[in-house]
Amino acid sequence: MWTFSFYVGNFVGPTAAGFVVESEGFRFASTVFCALYATMAALDAVDVCIKVSQGKEDQKNGGGSGEGLGKEAVGGSLLGGGEKEALLLRDRMRMRSKNTNGY
Repeated sequence: MWTFSFYVGNFVGPTAAGFVVESEGFRFASTVFCALYATMAALDAVDVCIKVSQGKEDQKNGGGSGEGLGKEAVGGSLLGGGEKEALLLRDRMRMRSKNTNGY
């Protein structure tokens, strides 16, 4: 599915852009596409800021899970968490070692 979507996008995108450039002109098409790219960049920046602030709030409140930032994978949950999170992380590590050692 991913490959299909990728290839369809690679065909449809330039085709649609070509029609827009031919019908409306290069200056208009460039302005529209630059505005779309700037809008997408702004939305991505807002999304990142929200995820970062949620991670900081989790650490401030004692949760410290940092779900959106992937801090659990490197042990970041131990920094602001508690015993419960430390035990959960320990159990996860044991499960992983059992799964990899047993083949």
